[in-house]
Amino acid sequence: MKIENYQRYIAVIIFFVVLIIGVPICINEIYKINFGYITMWGPSDVLSYYGAVLGGLITVITLSITIFFTQKQIKRVI
Repeated sequence: MKIENYQRYIAVIIFFVVLIIGVPICINEIYKINFGYITMWGPSDVLSYYGAVLGGLITVITLSITIFFTQKQIKRVI
């Protein structure tokens, strides 16, 4: 059972690494092609938006972990 848990954690870590590193690289490469649909915004705008969304997601995850940990501490005291 422990091996399955480690595999799950490794899969989640790999997913987030690809999400954090891979998406900006893909955005940059798509804008380098400059073929087809022309947008009104540039790659810097898209990367800025992606950074804001990623920052918000990290904030929500961290807040959820903090709330869970606090509830666990309260139950331990009682």
